Amino acid sequence: MARVQLTNGGAFVVIVAFITFIMFWFSQNVSELTPTSTVLSMRSLLSASVRAAEVSALAIQRVHAMKQLNVRTKPDLVGSKVEVVTEADILSHSCILFELAKYYPELVIRSEEHE
Repeated sequence: MARVQLTNGGAFVVIVAFITFIMFWFSQNVSELTPTSTVLSMRSLLSASVRAAEVSALAIQRVHAMKQLNVRTKPDLVGSKVEVVTEADILSHSCILFELAKYYPELVIRSEEHE
């Protein structure tokens, strides 16, 4: 039968390996339990936002060129005043949501035009 003798260096390696394994194990579990820990690159988010604004601007220009705004009203959620909403508002809102959802499907967007 073979004998195994643990030297000081071997004990150190075993302890470091054990601590590394424990840290790895808990880091995996934490990331699975906290879905809000998603890290976004501000540069890529800004780039996607600019692209969404460009697409939205083109949609607004198309509505303006048709000279039909299709104005309607909606009640204000906070006060008693009535707000005006145009076809361009709704189309712009949809374009922005669609463009951002292409790059960030998990992104939650709160908007005035959301119905």
